[in-house]
Amino acid sequence: KRLSQKALIKIYSALDPEQLSTLKSVYETVKPNGKEPVIHYPYILPGSGTQVQYCDLYVCFYREGVLFTYSPIQLEDDFLLEFLSKRNYVINELLKNRKPYLTNVAVMVADVQNSTRICSELPAEEYFELINDIWQQSEPIYCKYYGTYGKHVGDGMVYYFFPQPDCDYKLNAIQCSLELKEMMKNITQKWQSRKGWFSDIYLNIGINEGQEWFGSYHAGGHVEYTVLGQTINHAERISDFARNGSVWATKAMLNQIPAADRKKVSFGITRTTSSNESVFITDTYACIENLLTEEELKSSKFKDIKMLPLTEVRSIQP
Repeated sequence: KRLSQKALIKIYSALDPEQLSTLKSVYETVKPNGKEPVIHYPYILPGSGTQVQYCDLYVCFYREGVLFTYSPIQLEDDFLLEFLSKRNYVINELLKNRKPYLTNVAVMVADVQNSTRICSELPAEEYFELINDIWQQSEPIYCKYYGTYGKHVGDGMVYYFFPQPDCDYKLNAIQCSLELKEMMKNITQKWQSRKGWFSDIYLNIGINEGQEWFGSYHAGGHVEYTVLGQTINHAERISDFARNGSVWATKAMLNQIPAADRKKVSFGITRTTSSNESVFITDTYACIENLLTEEELKSSKFKDIKMLPLTEVRSIQP
């Protein structure tokens, strides 16, 4: 027998009004199960590391409660097809009913430096192979730091990092960016050896943090996540400003990281001395307009962020 809405609300009476409203809404949209004594679902459980375990989930209803039984199975094509088809349906149905919401978010935008030149130098199939190589090697890094893929025009990438219960989402964005920087060194070596190149392949990264609206677009069976607002726009401009595979972040974002954790981050600004030597001054920031050449200042893409204080992030202690 299905639990009545009144009984369900009584059980969860400690929830705040917004959560109770959500619970009522979900209850009204979920169809009751049939009268069969056992309900079966294909299910995936997290395993060790990046491994997963495929199971059959059997749900049995008793007077005393509900019994959930997970039975590991040998993966077969029929199971996989059934699971994927049901998974897409369930996710799409849930997202259709989910409204955009305001959330804290760190946005990371990464662009391949001189991608137009690289594209012109390589056969089309090799250029796509290079970009796919970058995407495939970066995916596990994003997953490691709870990054959510977002839309980006061209061959670059956008990822969103949301608050997590057991880690700082801003540090997640920084650590992810620095691992991507190391990843690009390996990709560069691979392609230099293959093509006889001398130049490096860089991924220029901009990070920003703010409170923005997060939602999703739907087109048929495709779901696309997006963040609206200045946070992502500024992150894109910062990525345009970054050169030679550097990682740049806003002062506002760094200042929100607890002091003890911020001490583990190596950041600062490279200054030029009177003798024309470059010196990296740690724990400092600078407005973009003070870091651009006169020619770059004329570019309209930096106009909106010329007074934005930034810093270059170079490393982070474990």
